[in-house]
Amino acid sequence: MLGAIGFSFVNLLNNDKHVVMKMKPGFISIFAFCFAVTLGAFWEIYEYTFDGLMNLNMQRYAMSNGTPLVGRAALADTMGDIIVDVIGSLAFVLIGYWSLKKGRPWMKNFEFKKKKPKEGVAK
Repeated sequence: MLGAIGFSFVNLLNNDKHVVMKMKPGFISIFAFCFAVTLGAFWEIYEYTFDGLMNLNMQRYAMSNGTPLVGRAALADTMGDIIVDVIGSLAFVLIGYWSLKKGRPWMKNFEFKKKKPKEGVAK
């Protein structure tokens, strides 16, 4: 999902009439990948912060009975999330890159679109 958001965001900018230079599919794909992985990292920071502030267990550092996990077991949730972020982002970006290179009528379903002002409404 984050890969789709990053891809759509930069593609929206690419389709803007005010942008002079059009971005290549490779740049759009790299941006979307980095965007998605960065948001995944921010999510992990959020989990870490609120686990400490509110005594939550979003990062699964303890078992349900309160026994703390140690070593790799304590990192399993965080690393699993990051790995899934990278794999999911990479999969979407590769599909998006290929669709930009070959023509993408179905890709329009994933793109953000600018709202057109209603007629008769002042800007």
